Formats: sequence, C-alpha cells, structure tokens
Amino acid sequence: VPAIRKTTMGHQLALAVVFESGFQCFADKAESYLSLPEQPKQFLKEVPAAWDESVLLAGYPADYAVVARRSGDVWYIGGISGKEEGREIEFTLPAGCEGKSFTMIIDGKDKDSFNYMPVENTNGTVKVKVLPNGGFAGMIR
Repeated sequence: VPAIRKTTMGHQLALAVVFESGFQCFADKAESYLSLPEQPKQFLKEVPAAWDESVLLAGYPADYAVVARRSGDVWYIGGISGKEEGREIEFTLPAGCEGKSFTMIIDGKDKDSFNYMPVENTNGTVKVKVLPNGGFAGMIR
C-alpha cells in the first residue's frame, strides 16, 4: 500500500489554481475554511470558477508544476511540489506581470501553517522556497 502524502497548506491552497476547476480540491468542512487566516481565506473567495487563459510557467511530471491562470485582468499563480524534500522553485511570470508587486502565500514553518512573501518584481523571475510536498499561491492585479 503506498504511503499517503502529507501536503502543506500552501500546496492545498495552490490546488485552487493548478486544477482546471479548483472546486475539485475543496474537500473539508466549512469550519475549516472559515478558520483560515485572512489572506488565504480572501484568496479562496476571489478564485474564479472559469478562466480566460491558462499557462504552464514551469514544471515536470511527478516533480512540480507552476500554473498561471487569468480571469479578466487578474492573474492567479499556483505552484505545487511533488517531492518529499524542501526545495526552491523558480519560474517566470506571464507577460505583462513584470514589475508588478504582489504577495505570495507560501508554506509556513510547518505543513499546517502559511507564511507570506512580498514580491517586488523587476525582471519577471520569481523564486519560492517550499517545504516537502509544499506549494504557494498568489494573485497579481
């Protein structure tokens, strides 16, 4: 029997963007979502049900994926790691997002917490550190 992977909160949040329909990944009681910190809760409230454009920013099968999806003028970024080791994931933002400032919701100190990483982007490249089976999400306006 294969071991069940323990993904981080950042990974779970990112699934709302990485999956074509983020609704597929919402599998918990309403109380669990209501108890989230304000930033992740607000992110989930704003993630749309349909997309105007989708782009794979970086990835490799069974290793990691970083997906950007656009709805109107807003880009949503979701990144997940499929490795059971901490790592740094690097990707290039979609065209038109260079130079914009935003905050990424990233893995916290452990798999059950969040942290936040301000991105002051000048060249379009972002590097995010993730925990084992970690992830991150962000919204660029």
